[in-house]
Amino acid sequence: TLDTVGGFARSVADVALLAAALTGRGELAVMQESAPPRIGFCRTPDWAQAQAETVAALDHACAQLSAAGAKLKDCNLPAPCAALGEVHRTVEYFEIARALQHEYRHHREQMSAGLVTRVQEGLACAGAEYDAAAMHARECRELTDTLFDDVDVLVAPSAIGEAPLGLSSTGKAVFNRTWTLLGLPCITIPCGRGPVGLPVGVQIIGRFRSDKKTLDVAAWIERQIWQAA
Repeated sequence: TLDTVGGFARSVADVALLAAALTGRGELAVMQESAPPRIGFCRTPDWAQAQAETVAALDHACAQLSAAGAKLKDCNLPAPCAALGEVHRTVEYFEIARALQHEYRHHREQMSAGLVTRVQEGLACAGAEYDAAAMHARECRELTDTLFDDVDVLVAPSAIGEAPLGLSSTGKAVFNRTWTLLGLPCITIPCGRGPVGLPVGVQIIGRFRSDKKTLDVAAWIERQIWQAA
């Protein structure tokens, strides 16, 4: 249930075109000119893990967007959302264990140690615990939806910093798990570079099932950030 279909492209417009082609919704590819939007700056409960380059990227983006006429305000997730990291873990590991039972039982020696640990933890999770986690996520989605009564999108970190060295990991997903669990549309736009020179981005999050509006606002944000680069 956490699998998410998305795209990588050189611009928001190209992502919109890809989404339109994949879903048969041609209207997604027709970018609507967005007036300066209302933007909620959401640090999330994991803000303490943001590295200096991520903090700098968010500060730069917010300054540019405000100068371009966007109305910015700080937005905090509802208190129950603080538990979504653990809720995500419960859902993920429970489902991993069921999806990979055959591999675990017959080819465990070919699985990485980390994946074996995840499967074992998932198998130890009771169905009732999984159901409670899924219910908590649904309740948090309803609570979070009220934030969009006052803002068009949220802006948050896309990662703790630039990509880590090596191929063993894509890095921590603390700034992605919440939105994935809530099923909200997200777009990341490059906005600066880290110490090694790799890109750092800002993440734009829209209301549940508001992909079209999220794309349009993201295109406006992209223009302001790139024009200032």
